[in-house]
Amino acid sequence: HYPMVVDLKRILEQGTNHPVLSALAGMEQSIQALGTIGTEESLEELSVKNPIIENLVFPADSSQHAAISAILGGKNVVIQGPPGTGKSQTIANVIAEAAANKKSVLFVAEKRAAIDAVVERLAEKGLNGIILDLHGEPDKKTIAKNLTDVLKTYEISRELPKADIDKLFKAKKLLQKRWEWFHQPTSLLDYQGNSLTLADLMRQVGIKGSQINRTKMDDGLLYLSQLDRITADVRDGISERIDVLYRSGYFSSLNTGSLVDQFEDLISSIEVAQDVIYKISSLRNIVKTREFQQAYAVSKKIVPTVDNTVVSIADGLGKYIAVVNAVSEWDVSRYEEIINFLPAFGTLGHFKRARGISYVSAYFMKKRELEQVPHYRKTSSAVTNSQMYLSITSLQNAVENWQAIGGNRDDLKSLDSSLQRYEQVLNEALAIINGLSFLQFSPNLASLQTNLMESIVDQIAEHLDYIREMPNIRESKLMMQEYGLHGLLEFLENQEMEATEAVSYWDYLWHSAHLKRILITTSDSGFSSFSLNDAVREFRFKDHEQFAAVPGKIIRGITSSLMNANSAGNQLLRKESFKKSG
Repeated sequence: HYPMVVDLKRILEQGTNHPVLSALAGMEQSIQALGTIGTEESLEELSVKNPIIENLVFPADSSQHAAISAILGGKNVVIQGPPGTGKSQTIANVIAEAAANKKSVLFVAEKRAAIDAVVERLAEKGLNGIILDLHGEPDKKTIAKNLTDVLKTYEISRELPKADIDKLFKAKKLLQKRWEWFHQPTSLLDYQGNSLTLADLMRQVGIKGSQINRTKMDDGLLYLSQLDRITADVRDGISERIDVLYRSGYFSSLNTGSLVDQFEDLISSIEVAQDVIYKISSLRNIVKTREFQQAYAVSKKIVPTVDNTVVSIADGLGKYIAVVNAVSEWDVSRYEEIINFLPAFGTLGHFKRARGISYVSAYFMKKRELEQVPHYRKTSSAVTNSQMYLSITSLQNAVENWQAIGGNRDDLKSLDSSLQRYEQVLNEALAIINGLSFLQFSPNLASLQTNLMESIVDQIAEHLDYIREMPNIRESKLMMQEYGLHGLLEFLENQEMEATEAVSYWDYLWHSAHLKRILITTSDSGFSSFSLNDAVREFRFKDHEQFAAVPGKIIRGITSSLMNANSAGNQLLRKESFKKSG
């Protein structure tokens, strides 16, 4: 039948309908319902709140300040935290604010020590008179004594002048403005992709600056004007490009200074790279064939003036094949007679002048000669006079070319048409070489001795994977050149830095470059270190005075309420307040 037991039974019976208890039990509906009750101020609103309307008696950080605002706004709040995180201090601030707003507070705890911690904190600020400790069942005399102490305190409680409050508020707003400026987001991201504030940027400059050799710092500052163009995306892109260079073998000693270096900048796209790889592979396959290997030996036998180069061999065989085609229709043993028929295909007037005879004689002589010409052909197929003329002219030109390169006309009686395969192989090689001319080989592959050309082709073929990556290498180099990183990398190498120090140096310079640009372009012209120092000094001094004056402000508010109480209460208070015994 104890009242406490009765209360517990009632609570157990109605607990499921109690919004706070059901929320604590984890019922989502109750939790959401509690969230709609009361109001709270945002951190931005609290940070610029006028101190004159606040009644905190202890400093409060942002989380404590937000909790106090939520409680005063009627929110149902649960505060958790390990020892030393300011729970008792926050409770003391809540009690002070509630008392200043003429509200009563019931403070209970499982252990007496928790109550004592809060009571002692309030007593420290001179607010022990507003506390009625029910633990010892105080009598009327104790209550009267507490009220008397409040009234006595009222007589000596100080108040911060409005002018000082204005100074405090002005300093607070300036500090808040500076805080917002320092914490403005920048366009930079850290290596985890998180946005950096200006304060983060300053912190990084300080951290990285402490990790490098200060004697090497001044020379590196010359690169700041280049580095401030490198955004986080560009930085990450450069990192990826360096990774591409590494994976492609750009830094490999096998590739450095190799033959392919001379045309690295000429292979500008994946399609060009694939075409070069295909042609190099095809050319290598051709020069390894039996026909290509024997072409020189065979050509040298039939054309003594042939050199051991692709151009010379192909030219010699080409002229030889032209002779083959030209004489294939004629009885070459009667070459002189055949060539003498060429004038017969001229005009009559030319023929008349050449022969010096009459028109009729020339006509019948020409007619007779034209009728004899087909008998010199190996084939009996009918051709027109114009076709016959072209065939004889081709024979004449082919034989003259043949003789010009050292060929013997007597050898024309036993030509080997199988050499057409050699010509075909050589022409395929020449076509590929001409297709690679944009690579600007010096000297041209076609003019090299075949064994030397084969060696060069083999060397290039060893770097096909490297050639495949050349467009990426080219793009990476252009990107690094665009942002002037070659000079910086060379500078870091010349400093003989370890890798970790070089990375710290890079981070220091990169962050410094952006910090310098931001300070120049976004700094508040009305702000200086002197005004900030003055604001800090003013705020610290006035804020200390404000905390000292708040207890008196609270007591004055309570006392004014007491003075307006009913007359019986006023008489009791006056009577008790003048009792010498207290």
